[in-house]
Amino acid sequence: MIVHFSPPELYPPLQNFLKVLSNEIGEKGKIYLFTTNTTIRSLSQFKMLSSNTKIIRLGVSGTNIPRFRRYANFIWHYLGVLFYLVKLRPGKILYYETLSAFAPVLYKLAFNRKTALYIHYHEYTSPQEYREGPPLQRFFHSLEKKIYTKTSWLSHTNTFRLDLFKQDIAPIKATGLAVFPNYPPASWLVSPGAAIGTPVKVVYAGSLDTKNMFSREFANWVISHNGKIKWDIYCYNFSKEAYDYFSQLNSPFISLNAGIDYEKLPRLLRQYDIGVILYKGHIKNHVYNTPNKLFEYLVSGLDVWYPEEMIGCYEYDSTEYRPKVIRLNFQKLKSYTLEQLTGRATGIRKQLNFTVEESSKPLVNNLLN
Repeated sequence: MIVHFSPPELYPPLQNFLKVLSNEIGEKGKIYLFTTNTTIRSLSQFKMLSSNTKIIRLGVSGTNIPRFRRYANFIWHYLGVLFYLVKLRPGKILYYETLSAFAPVLYKLAFNRKTALYIHYHEYTSPQEYREGPPLQRFFHSLEKKIYTKTSWLSHTNTFRLDLFKQDIAPIKATGLAVFPNYPPASWLVSPGAAIGTPVKVVYAGSLDTKNMFSREFANWVISHNGKIKWDIYCYNFSKEAYDYFSQLNSPFISLNAGIDYEKLPRLLRQYDIGVILYKGHIKNHVYNTPNKLFEYLVSGLDVWYPEEMIGCYEYDSTEYRPKVIRLNFQKLKSYTLEQLTGRATGIRKQLNFTVEESSKPLVNNLLN
């Protein structure tokens, strides 16, 4: 049984893992995913074709919901999930993020202490963010701490985040600690394309804002090249400031497009030369982030440009061989030349084994055993 409060449409790593787990289980078992509906109408609803997986959506999740309805959604979702847990009595429960913790933790503490709990965090949340964040999340985290010493699995997406987590919860010593990175499916993997020509085709796919991302800085740099760079943005979730800024920019070299469904992303990405990442690193979660975008770009054959503030990406740097991964000072972009950034040495970097089929093996084996 899997509990993921936020809609799977917004979390490709969940979609990828579900498909791998479903294939491994086959007809031997049943997977239940408890989640919510999304308010983003442009996104197609995620569905599983396999008969061994059932998705149960209780409530709606989104930032544009009136307060009363949002609270009603919380009650409906959390009590509904708890009802199903008591009814179905699962032996193993995997939940994602603190917002999903209430029903699984309460079920283990009050109804079935033998249930094996598995936890995965897409993001790292610091103690300060818990203190200053929503009261509901803070309460759920206090519940989580009661079962950290009894977990069968507890993972973060990289070692940086896992180490920070261990420091944060001390003196509690959690069990089953692991790293589970967010990789795309093996079907995405292609060889890098031909040498980069003009214009250099750059893509950004994901959420967008101008406060916590180098969106303005990169846009100004693109425009300054007067057509030598073309930047296409695919975004389903953007701040009002970002939307207003890019809508009014009116540049022929920058295109703001609606976000696309995840399964259509590989074909889209292969049309580009460079994938860009823009986080400013204003919180530790972003400083020590190794975003799934990095791996999605790489396995699609694209070079990657990312801000030097993102320490979590450093280990993947490759400034010579394709596909390149280059850290940049986004506040001094004019100090770089296109020739310097796009030139490629003869040869290909080591094999890219960034696939969910490989990264999920330890968790899948743990769940099935």
